Amino acid sequence: MNLIHLLLALAALASSLFAGLMFTMLDIIQPILNKQSGAESAGLMQNIIQAGSRSRVLLVSMISTGLAGLVALALMVNQNWVNRAFWVAMAGWWIFVAASFVASRFAADPLYKTIMGWAVPPLNWREYRERWYQINLWRGLGAVAASVLFLVAILV
Repeated sequence: MNLIHLLLALAALASSLFAGLMFTMLDIIQPILNKQSGAESAGLMQNIIQAGSRSRVLLVSMISTGLAGLVALALMVNQNWVNRAFWVAMAGWWIFVAASFVASRFAADPLYKTIMGWAVPPLNWREYRERWYQINLWRGLGAVAASVLFLVAILV
């Protein structure tokens, strides 16, 4: 196994970690949110957002995947290794960037900022809770797809 394969394996591992965090939210925390009133649900979401903003695991998984994937792609280009593995890894990297960085910056962060501003949840708080679920679902699915593509790139 060469350096490119090790970097792709690291990207697969880190994107799997990110996916695991997203699906923990969906499978464990979301059912709790669904059973609570508006004020309870809003309070729990605010606590989760605060904890997530301090989470090193979330940040490290995103940065590790992004850097490891990007360095692997750069090495592939440098070594004239632009073949199917390169394109599969490239697809995995772009999917991860879209699912984690772009979705976080342009979908999750604005939603979280709105939720953090609530002293009292608005009447349509359930819509925000549903958006919370949808954003995390797509982030998790994107991370799983990226992880699979990184692993496939190692094998082809």
